[in-house]
Amino acid sequence: MATTRINITRTAHGDNLLTAVAQMREARDRLNHAKAVMETAIDGNDYSQVEQLFGAPTGAGQTLYNLVAGVSTDAAGFNISAMIARVG
Repeated sequence: MATTRINITRTAHGDNLLTAVAQMREARDRLNHAKAVMETAIDGNDYSQVEQLFGAPTGAGQTLYNLVAGVSTDAAGFNISAMIARVG
């Protein structure tokens, strides 16, 4: 089976790409962690503990969770996962 790994040569543009991929992986991991923490702090429809833990204004906990959950789902998509796996 052919390899699918893409080894990037160290150039100014190559380094920029590798940095972006590393930051994407870190952002994905941090968002997944934040989502997991939020899910332990939600009590039915009560998001006040999410607000407290993450410093969100009162009443913004559910919106914050929905945003984080949505971005986490997007970050777990094929293109991002494939880029991290093949280049990162």
